[in-house]
Amino acid sequence: MHVGLLALTIALLSACADKAVVTATAGLYMRNAPSVEAGQVALLPAGAEVEILEEGPEQTINGVTGHWKRIKHNSTEGWVFGAYLIDSSNSEALDGFRKCTSRGGYWHSEQDTCYPARLRKLSENGRVTGPCGLDFYTLLPNGKIRATGIYYDGARMRGHWSFEDGNSIVLNLGGGDKYRARLHGDTVLYEAFMENRWSSYPLPGNPACP
Repeated sequence: MHVGLLALTIALLSACADKAVVTATAGLYMRNAPSVEAGQVALLPAGAEVEILEEGPEQTINGVTGHWKRIKHNSTEGWVFGAYLIDSSNSEALDGFRKCTSRGGYWHSEQDTCYPARLRKLSENGRVTGPCGLDFYTLLPNGKIRATGIYYDGARMRGHWSFEDGNSIVLNLGGGDKYRARLHGDTVLYEAFMENRWSSYPLPGNPACP
């Protein structure tokens, strides 16, 4: 009898636990402490539901203010920046978020709602220009990349992208090809990863371009 009551109590507590949904379009890092300097435990995808275990310190990161939250996702626990979580009980906000992620993946008229301001600044309406403008990469909310340009016969999906360190879009194209757009003050730098380091690459209009 006591065992049955204990199981029922645990089930009720679990059902009443605070839950939230990840809204960061490029995913949200779970860390081992409430700090952007802390180690990364996992990358939670947009739409993942997590259990809130504890509220931590408030912090402003890249102009966005929120509390760190200690959370549990599946069997893994860690800390995430709570500004990119929506309370699971907030049906209106969740409906808006789901509209953002059900538009076929392309940048659209609701970009102010669906994409962080710094992410919009780093890209040109959801598109990153490759070296000399010979190819272009459209960022999709599911983390994938739609590539077009002279090196592609039409458009095709290639690799994945992530929003890192609050100031960079990193494109992992596969085959060792890796680009990024990075904020440096008010300037956006475009770089390629070559010989184990990041180096700026030319954009259209640069004398180095064909």
